Amino acid sequence: MNYFFNELFFENSRTYHDKFFDQAAAIRKSFIENPQLVSDAESQYRNLMAYTNESLAILKTGKQDEAWNRSIDSTHGNPGPLVAEKLDQIYHAASEFAAKMNQDAKDSYQRQVHRATYSLAFGFFLLLCAAFVFTRSITRPLGAMRGSIVALSEGKLEEVIPFQDKKNEMGEISRGVAVLQDVYRKMEAQGWVKTHVGEISVELHKARNFVDLAQSFLSCVAPLLSAGHAVFYILDEADNRLRLLASYGYRERKQLNQHFAIGQGLVGQCAFEKVPIILTNPPEDYVRIVSGLGECRPRCIAVLPILHTGKILGVFEIASFQPFDEKSMALLEQIMPIFATNLEILGHGIQTQRLLEETQEQAKRMEMQAARLEEQSVEMDAQQNELKQTEAWFRGIVESAPDGMLVVDEQGMIVLSNPKSEEVFGYEPGGLIGRNIDHLLPLDIRARHPAMREKFMSERQSRPMSSGLDLKGMRKDGVEFPIEVGLSRLPDVGGRERCVCASVRDITERKLAEDTIREAREIAEADDVDES
Repeated sequence: MNYFFNELFFENSRTYHDKFFDQAAAIRKSFIENPQLVSDAESQYRNLMAYTNESLAILKTGKQDEAWNRSIDSTHGNPGPLVAEKLDQIYHAASEFAAKMNQDAKDSYQRQVHRATYSLAFGFFLLLCAAFVFTRSITRPLGAMRGSIVALSEGKLEEVIPFQDKKNEMGEISRGVAVLQDVYRKMEAQGWVKTHVGEISVELHKARNFVDLAQSFLSCVAPLLSAGHAVFYILDEADNRLRLLASYGYRERKQLNQHFAIGQGLVGQCAFEKVPIILTNPPEDYVRIVSGLGECRPRCIAVLPILHTGKILGVFEIASFQPFDEKSMALLEQIMPIFATNLEILGHGIQTQRLLEETQEQAKRMEMQAARLEEQSVEMDAQQNELKQTEAWFRGIVESAPDGMLVVDEQGMIVLSNPKSEEVFGYEPGGLIGRNIDHLLPLDIRARHPAMREKFMSERQSRPMSSGLDLKGMRKDGVEFPIEVGLSRLPDVGGRERCVCASVRDITERKLAEDTIREAREIAEADDVDES
């Protein structure tokens, strides 16, 4: 029972205590509009705590009834009801305050709703503005990029691609389109170069001489390179100088240098080094490009060698209003070898034509000569027949001559003999031909005979048979016999060497008769002496 009482007492005290502090905390947290009420409640609460402590002290002394009566009887000065009353007042004040706070919360909520609505509307407006700006920031570059791509597809390759300096995706796209533009520009330049190279090649093939070829080349190339002046010098191999062959844009040809030696001036230096020479922004008084609308100095002058297999054929000089770009240089790189080849082919063609004309002229002369030769051949045939007849006539005379006849060349070889000579020297027919004349002489004079023959050849004199010389010959069998020899030099005809005709007569019988007569004369003279 005591335990129950103690618990109930402490429970009531704790309840009042907790309730007070909870409500006091709620009040402190909720409102401060009636601070006096809160102060009175706290004062009553302190009184309650003091009364409670007194009751506990009584309870500890064992006076439980008194302590119980003090806890439930307000006549003993228990401040609990006053605390409860104050708490009720506080509760009603808190309720009113809560209602007011609720209304204020509702009003604040409405204000917050309106404010949130306005904020949401303003935020949505800002979102729309941001979306517009963001969309604009995308659509505008895309529109510009689309315009660049459309211009690129239409062949407008000089359009500047925007946004290439951006570090975002648009910059990457722009740089990619710029690369594509550069590829298209190179393709367009290649197509332009190939088209004009083909057209110029056709024009060059129509030329029939060097002047037409050079003039066609200058007339085709100069306008494509925005040139106002152009000249071409061809190498004259005869004197190893460059000679002016054609010009473009010059009013008076006499003002141009007609010749350049190798190494002289830019033209000669270009031919000497075989490399291009390019001048940019030349002086005002260097050269002027003149037209009907005015005159202006060029911005670029190029001196280019015309080479074929490393051989210099000429020099091409051009003055342009603007520096040569890659497209112009590509055109020159491709057309210059074609021009050089045409020069070489035309040179060979002209030489061939000249040779053909000379050949035709020579053929005509040969035809005339052939006609004359044919006439001469007829005459020669007649002369040959006459010569053959004459030869046969003379051969008959030689063969029927009563004396031996021998024809000997400078080396002493017998080239002709008649039957009488073969009979005299005891040889068969034709046995003397090809023998040396020395074999027909005695052994004691063979060694001296070549010198004697050479002397006679050089003297160009004849020797009659009755020369009074005691000459001897030797037959094939080695028998010596007396002979008379007559010598005469034959003329050099028909490309023959010097020859000697020797007439040989066997005087053996005459020698015997002379010996007989001499012996008879000697005997008669001896008889006369004896008789006297």
